[in-house]
Amino acid sequence: MTAAQPELSREDEWLWGWDPTPGIVSVWAEGDGRAIVWRRLPDTGALVQEDERYRPWIVLDRLDDLRHLGTSLGAEGDAGARVWYRELQGEGALRFLVSAEDGRALAAEVLHGASRRLGRRIPHLRELGAHAVLSLPPEEQYLVATGRTYFRDLAFDQLRRLQFDLETQGLDASRDRIFMVAVRHPSGTTEVLEVDAVSDAGEADLIRRLVQTIHAADPDVIENHNLHGFDLPFVAQRARRLGVPLPLGRLGRLGLRERAARRGTVREDDSARRVRFVAPGASSSTRWTPSSATTSARGSCRGTGSRRSPSTWGSRRRTASTCRARRSLPSGGAIRSACGATRRTTWRRWPRWPG
Repeated sequence: MTAAQPELSREDEWLWGWDPTPGIVSVWAEGDGRAIVWRRLPDTGALVQEDERYRPWIVLDRLDDLRHLGTSLGAEGDAGARVWYRELQGEGALRFLVSAEDGRALAAEVLHGASRRLGRRIPHLRELGAHAVLSLPPEEQYLVATGRTYFRDLAFDQLRRLQFDLETQGLDASRDRIFMVAVRHPSGTTEVLEVDAVSDAGEADLIRRLVQTIHAADPDVIENHNLHGFDLPFVAQRARRLGVPLPLGRLGRLGLRERAARRGTVREDDSARRVRFVAPGASSSTRWTPSSATTSARGSCRGTGSRRSPSTWGSRRRTASTCRARRSLPSGGAIRSACGATRRTTWRRWPRWPG
């Protein structure tokens, strides 16, 4: 007989989620409502992959930009409507939760309506401003909607963790080469990869060997002191210039992908946009150490601030004191820090997701 789960307080649900699914180590989600979840079973350590569905959503300060939908816009649960809405409780400005089967189509409808209202083309939701719209990456949408959290019931040592560090000729990826990579495997053994020749071919071979090493190790989490600020952007740019694929995650066919991030790296082709690189199906973190993870008295990770918790959507503004894991971020949606997701905006309270 399974022991009864202790009843969670509202604050516990805000921090750790309300869904008891254990062992989630990574999530990759798409805007069309598909999600892939990887779980490491706490009892056996086995890794399982599960296909899931979720309903993409956005939070808006008004419904005006969706009125053009007519009867296709309806209250939550309206079977005849393509887009649902629900008014949230509280005094915050972001008061309407809107959702649809396809997140890309939903965003397109909002942009269409906003462009008509403002009399100019609005190409991206971010141009409406944080006071008017909240749109999270698909992985975070999935986690918030389901009430799930990363690493529930897993001891820290149950994670397969790999660290790597680049040695480069300089800090400019447009001209400086990678000549060495240090790797620490999940087993604790270390390895140094070096170029055979200081040339395009030599560097390309080094990057390929790094990819092969990560694939062979199959880590749950890839760690580095400044992974998102330097190493991933650097190796991504060098690999692109050399024509080397970077399938670092468990969904290798997708390569290295980008997610919008307020404190990410400036895109080469758009200086106004910041992104973080993610490897679908593998997690990545910056400065991830045992001391930086939140653990229970039993030493099991309880989510480590892995997603923006519903408590931040109430009438109080978020502060850094709510952080539990300093600056960790998922590749494919795994360890996102509460700090990194801070928005200085008063949001309305979001009750538990229906169903």
